[in-house]
Amino acid sequence: MLMADFGEYVACQQKVSELYRDYGKWTRMAILNVARMGKFSSDRTILEYNRDIWHAAPVPVEIGEWRADEVNGGETARPGASVKSE
Repeated sequence: MLMADFGEYVACQQKVSELYRDYGKWTRMAILNVARMGKFSSDRTILEYNRDIWHAAPVPVEIGEWRADEVNGGETARPGASVKSE
């Protein structure tokens, strides 16, 4: 069984493929898409979910001082280096 709108899906994908081949037009559309998008913040979204849906009370969290020599057995991370796992 195929989707009811499979034909429209294929037609849309063909349009996308044609647009993608036109570098200038594709770039312009991509830039405009980003410029027109709304403000998004995961922190704001979580706060709104909590306010509107979850209604959970805040939980205080104490965060100690971060020290690089206490991370990964005292080894500092380098770009491309793997992190030891216990």
